[in-house]
Order: sequence, then structure tokens, then C-alpha cells
Amino acid sequence: MRSVEGTSVVVTGGGSGLGAGSAAHLASRGARVTICGRRPEKVRSVAESIGPAAAWLEADVDDPGDRVRIVDAAVEHGGGIDVLVNNAGNRYAAPLAEIEEKEVAGMYQTNVISPIMLTQLALPHLVERKGAIIFIGSVDVRRALPPAAAYAPAKAAVHRLTGVLAPELGPQGVRVNCVAVGAVATEIDARAGLMSEEETRKLIDEVFAPATPLRRSGSAEEVAEAIEDLAYSKWTTGAILDVDGGLGLGELQVEKGPTYTITHAVLTARPSTRYLPISMPSASGRARLEEPRDEQLNHAAGVVAGVVVSADAEVADAAHQLVGLQVGADLTGLGRGIKQLCTHRHEAVEKVGV
Repeated sequence: MRSVEGTSVVVTGGGSGLGAGSAAHLASRGARVTICGRRPEKVRSVAESIGPAAAWLEADVDDPGDRVRIVDAAVEHGGGIDVLVNNAGNRYAAPLAEIEEKEVAGMYQTNVISPIMLTQLALPHLVERKGAIIFIGSVDVRRALPPAAAYAPAKAAVHRLTGVLAPELGPQGVRVNCVAVGAVATEIDARAGLMSEEETRKLIDEVFAPATPLRRSGSAEEVAEAIEDLAYSKWTTGAILDVDGGLGLGELQVEKGPTYTITHAVLTARPSTRYLPISMPSASGRARLEEPRDEQLNHAAGVVAGVVVSADAEVADAAHQLVGLQVGADLTGLGRGIKQLCTHRHEAVEKVGV
């Protein structure tokens, strides 16, 4: 693996989140980093916290003149460019019926077009140093997380761009890789006006973190470690590294104990979808239904899909008494998928195969 010490790194969108974390991490490893962003007070603060190893400038990657300034600043600060981290990005989320063309175009400009053009400007310096390009992808490409009809395709373009540029630039000694990031709390949603930072953190902690095999969210530092690995690994190019705690796997969520396997109950009822976690404390061996969000659960008109999978008849019976469901399960090899038939009161419905 190539040494980070003394290398020159450009990190766009370096004023917060993944950009700030990556710049700080690589500087701590001995790199000279040049960071940029549209909010000078943020970028300056990050650079000052890093120290002399960091240079900063106010710059917008969507501005052609600013892209030239970014490259010039990195060459002046670091003597060239060894690594370009195309981190600057924008997020736009809206249901298909509400999507605005101008917003979509602006997001594609920042997430796809501007990184292409900045990479073009930096290429001669990267060729000279046999350097590396890092793009930032997203778990949204791996897993449907609506509303993402605009954002997910933009990030899919970044993933494909990685695969296209790797063979094009490889003969010149330049490697191209991508980090597909999962649930990490940053300011991107707040900047886009989608939700506050506090709401983002709550969403990640309560919805996305439990959906990962590791059962937790990630950090900017952990993403930075992956960026370092891809940027300095000498024989890795064209790779898209998932750094998402396994969120993109789309794992069927289960809680496991000594003699049982239990999933989550999902009630699709008008006017909204409600989630009712069921858990089985291994110490007592008794099923427990956490407080439902709908007090009239058993009277709601709807469909229960994927309630309980159990190898223990007592567990299934206890869950039936608690939730008012008759549960059937076929456990002949979880690896081949779980098929269930559930009856919700008097309405029998087929669950779509998992």
C-alpha cells in the first residue's frame, strides 16, 4: 500500500460531514490536504482545526472558474495532486408527482457533471503522480429508499462513471474508485431543506441503524478510512466499496435467540404503514410485543405481512395471542428464503415471498 505521508489530496465539500472527516483523517496520516466549499466560515474552521497541513478556499464545484482555482490551490499547497476526493454533493428528495426539473438538473450538475469536469482539470497532475480519484456513491443505488427518484439515479451515474473511467485512465497509471456510503449523519439533508440535523440523526438511529446487520449507524471517520484504503491501494481500480454497515444488502431483519427466530410485524393499514416490532427476550423465553402505534391494531382493515418466523411452537402461539394472528412458517432453509402465510382476523392474505 502506498504511503499517505507527503501526498497532496483535494477534498471538495470539505466544510462538514464526510469531507471534513476525510480531510482530517488523511492529514493525520501525513497528507497535505486542500479543502474547498461554498461556506467559507465552515471550510476555514475545518482547515484551522487540522492545522498547517490543510489549505482552504471558498469555491463552488459548479463554477468553472472555481474548479480551476481548486486545482491551482492544491498544486500550490501540495506540489501536485495525488488524490482527488470528489465529495461535494447535493441531495434532492421528492415524490415523483412533485419533482421539479430545475432541482433535478441542479443536483445532477453538482453530483455528476461538476465532478467530471473537475477530474478533467486535475487529470494531468494525477497522471504525473500516478494518483487516484475517489467518487462518493450511495446506498440508494443498492436499495430502494424512496422518495429517491431523482437522487438515486444521480448516484448510480457516479457508480457507473467509476467503472467507465477506471479502464480509460488505468493505462495512464491513475486509479478510480468509489465509496458507496450508507447511514451517516451529515448536514446534506439540512442544507437541502429536507429535515433538520436532529431529525436526520433520529431517522438514522431509529430506522436505518436497526436495518443494518451491524445494528448501528456509521461515522465520517469510518468512511474516511475506506477512502484512504481505496486511494492508496496500488492495485485496486474500478471498485465500488459499500461502506454502509450492510444496509445495502436488504437483509431480512431478525432477532435470534437459542430456539427461535423472529422478524417484525408490518401492518399496512389506511392511512399509513405502521411497524410493530416483536422481540423475544432469551432470558425469559416469553414473547413480548412492544407498544403498538395503533391502539386499534386488531380492528384495523389491512394486511399483515411477515409477522413471526419461529422454530418454537410456544413462541408462535404466544405471538398469536399477543397480536391476534395465526402464524405459519416454513423454515426449511433460511438461505432459500422464508415463506409465510398469515391470517389477520377474518382476512387471509398471501405474503409476498421474501
